[in-house]
Amino acid sequence: MNAPTMQNFFQTKTDTPDSDGSPEPVPAKLMPTTPDNRVLTIAEEIDALTDPSFMTSLARGLAVVKAFSDQRRAMTIAQLSHKTGIPRAAVRRSLYTLKQLDYADSEANNFYLKLKILSLGYSHLSSTPLTISAQPTLNQISRELNESCSLGVLEESEILCISRSQSSRVMSVALSTGSRLPAHCSSMGRVLLSMLPEEALSDLFFKGSSDCLH
Repeated sequence: MNAPTMQNFFQTKTDTPDSDGSPEPVPAKLMPTTPDNRVLTIAEEIDALTDPSFMTSLARGLAVVKAFSDQRRAMTIAQLSHKTGIPRAAVRRSLYTLKQLDYADSEANNFYLKLKILSLGYSHLSSTPLTISAQPTLNQISRELNESCSLGVLEESEILCISRSQSSRVMSVALSTGSRLPAHCSSMGRVLLSMLPEEALSDLFFKGSSDCLH
């Protein structure tokens, strides 16, 4: 995660994407493009980095890890290769390494990440000064309002939840430390985006609905 030069915001209850039933297009993040204006794949971005100190295999492994999501918790080698643009052989080696280190496992042809993967980031998130100092306030707000309360930061076009106090309810939102949401369709994200200057917003999003990914 980049150094914390980001805006922070305490959020109660409405820290989830809009739920009016209508899908909302996700703005395309400004990404490197080819001369014909085609957005580079993750693999092409990695291959474009020619620094001799850059470790391509590590970058590919991290890209494979990041390709998993709440919606796609289990994926095949072919699906991961298609999503990242990384060759299947490289995806297979990354998954094999993750399995050997107990960060991933598989059932038949479907691979999934194990809980151990959380240790790579959670210890950092839970021990940052901001998270430690904010947790008592989050707990107090949650108790007084009987609503869940989250602390998040803006990372490019997403918000990253770095701390949360969950209310005691039968029905609750599955949002936890480390979760990410598109900034444009969550209330916390919109507040954080509203604090950015216009130039910074232009750097994050393409203008016009023709540049949206559906």
